[in-house]
This record gives sequence, structure tokens and C-alpha cells, in this order.
Amino acid sequence: MVYGPMATMSISAVAVMLLATIVVVREPKVLAKLQTARKLFYVSLALAVACVWSLVWAKWTDLEFMGAHPNVQILKDSAKAWHLFFPFFLLVLLSRLSDRKFRTIIVIWLFAGLLISFFAFAQHYFPIYKPSKLAYLNYPNYVRGTGFWDRLSGSYHATGFTGFHLSFASIMAFPFGVWLTLAVLSLRRGRHNVWSLGAFSVPLKPLAVFGAVVTFGANFLSYSKIAWISGPLTVALIGWTGLRGRIRYGVMGVLIMFAGLWSTTSEFRLRFQGLNSILGERLELWKANWAMVREHPWFGVGWHHNFELSYAYYDWMKVKHGFSSHAHNNLLDQWATTGLFGVLSFIVLNFLLFKMSLKVYRAKISSRGDDLLPRALGLGFFAAWICLHINGVTQANFWDAKVLHQIGWVSAVTLEIVRRAESRVRV
Repeated sequence: MVYGPMATMSISAVAVMLLATIVVVREPKVLAKLQTARKLFYVSLALAVACVWSLVWAKWTDLEFMGAHPNVQILKDSAKAWHLFFPFFLLVLLSRLSDRKFRTIIVIWLFAGLLISFFAFAQHYFPIYKPSKLAYLNYPNYVRGTGFWDRLSGSYHATGFTGFHLSFASIMAFPFGVWLTLAVLSLRRGRHNVWSLGAFSVPLKPLAVFGAVVTFGANFLSYSKIAWISGPLTVALIGWTGLRGRIRYGVMGVLIMFAGLWSTTSEFRLRFQGLNSILGERLELWKANWAMVREHPWFGVGWHHNFELSYAYYDWMKVKHGFSSHAHNNLLDQWATTGLFGVLSFIVLNFLLFKMSLKVYRAKISSRGDDLLPRALGLGFFAAWICLHINGVTQANFWDAKVLHQIGWVSAVTLEIVRRAESRVRV
């Protein structure tokens, strides 16, 4: 559901919501089991209200920004708000699963991330599914070199089935984070040598290391500049948190050495060759959205309507046009479009998700000690949230519909693990 084309994901989400509604209608008592989700629900509701109210306010007051008026269509413009409530529908279904089935679904999600990573490797070399050619191949006077990295490099962004490399990088941060945490924890805890997968048992350490390397590679092949920064930082965070003693410092040393060597390669220099022009365009767009914040700080200019109003800023200020879309920054985009109420709700929502992920990592899920997978999910999700928001410094990825499906899945799984941990149910 979270790695396929947009239409497939949306159809699956509708099926989940319909099935969850039927369950609640037939068994209303199921809602009593979901009390651990109430805080996140109330904050999600507050954010949804802020988003919709910004549209109502802009329409009602005939909002003006530098001589332009947003074309607000309240029902159409509110369409994405359902994503905020999708985790709670999914949670209803997850709460009815046995421990074994719940664990199996999580493992399927992990291996699906691994499979889409293999697809991404092929996609980097061949124009498969909405090919997106690497930008620097079109730079003037570009000639591909004959060095090792040049021969290894392909010609296309890895985008999976999203069609956009920045979306793919944000989505893949989560399976990568979990695979990497599994590898780190299995290295630290020697007794976890075998992982039982149904009728099969596989050595956990090599499997987890393999999964981490492959999903990191897929993220890397997205050729997102910011993902090339957030990826190594994710490795550093998980390695520093999950490891102990000398191995922790050894891993950090290897990571620093690898990053230093990679930054000297021609591939790295080529990818960042156009950085100044890209930052220049983003800076103009950030200035436009900050002007919206200054003029309409309380309720914003209308959810997602900074797209059209950015043109008004460029024309009014008589500056070079930057991007004409969202703010290319999560916090700035939220504040400019939904105001202070919206950005505060957004911050609290993400704080709760961070907090719950850490709670899962630190909790002792089972009295039998069989808590490696939930703990890996906790730290892996925590690191992936940080990775997502680092990516969100230069891209408003939180409201990307494709990314929202992964966010909904991760939020629901986190809520369910917290619920089972608090109920002393073994995962």
C-alpha cells in the first residue's frame, strides 16, 4: 500500500477505511482499546481544523496578498485532510490482529521496502516507470569521466513508483531506519542470532546488514542532495544510540572517513555543481512565504495557496522568479498557509510522533525479552522522522500525498505497539 503507484495506494486506503468503519459499527467496544491514541487524535483534529479554517478565512475575508487573491475552493482544497485521520482507521484493524499476524504484517512491510529498493537499483540504470534523468547530465560541457565512480554511475534518479526522487527518499527513510536499527541491535545483542519467518529461520545479522545496505543504496540513488546529507546523519544517530563501547566509536570513525572520501569524488562535485542556482531559487521562494507570514500571521493565506501567491510576490518585488509551488520547507509552508495555529499544531503532532517512537524503543515489550523488532521499529522510526524533516528543510515533503501514506502507516504501527506495550501484550 505504501510503495506502489498513487492510485493503488489510494484505493487501498479507501478499502482500509471502509473495513475499519464496518468493524466499529458492528463492535463499538473496539474504540475503548484505543485510548492511547487520543492525544494524537486531538492534535490531528486541531491541525485539520487549522487547515480548513485557513481556507474559510481566506474565502470569507477575500484575502489579499500584494494585489493578488487566492482562488479558494474549500471542499476541493481540503481534500488532503483525510490523511490526518487515516492512521486511526488503520489502528482499528491492527488492534484486532493477533501478535503473530501483527508481526507478520510489519515484516512484509520491511521486505516490501527491500523489494522496491531492488527496483530502484534497476531504475537508476534503465528508464523504467516515469524516468527522471539526472540534471547534471544536461550541464554544458559535461563529459562523463572514466573513473571508478563514473563507470558505476547510472543516468536516472531512483523514484520507485512515486515518479519523484524527493518523495521516494522520504518514503524510503523509514524501512532504511528500521533495517539499520535491526542490524545495530543484533550486533549489540548476541543472543539474537536467528530470525524466525514463518516456517523459515534465517540468520538475523547478515539479513539485517544486507537490508540496511540495500535500502540505504536505494535512498542514495534517489540523487536527492538533501538525502545525501540526511542519510549519513541517520546512520550516525542510530549507530551512536544503538551501539555501546568501542564499536560505537569505530562505526563513527568509518562513517566520517567514508563521508570525507565520498565528498572528494567527481560524482559528488557534479551533483552539487548547480547548488548556488538552486539555493537562489529557494531563497526567493522562502522570502515570498515569509512575506505571507508577516502579512497574515494568524490564519495564513489559505492551505496550499502559497503556490499561486508566490507569483504576486515576485511581480510586486520585481525579483527573479523562484519556484512557484509550496514553500519548499515544512515549517515555513505550514505557517504561511495555515497561520500560527496551524504551525503550532503541526509541531505538536510531530513532537508526539517523536516521543512515541522513543517510548517504543525504550519500552520492555515482553517479559520474555522478545522485543528486538519493536525496539528496532521505535529507534528506526525516530531516526526516520528526523531524516524526513531534514529533507523537509528544502522540500515540503510532509504534505506530499505519496509520503503521507507512509506517514499514516508508520503512525498507526507506532500507536499499536505503544498500546500493546501498555497492555503488556507481547509483540
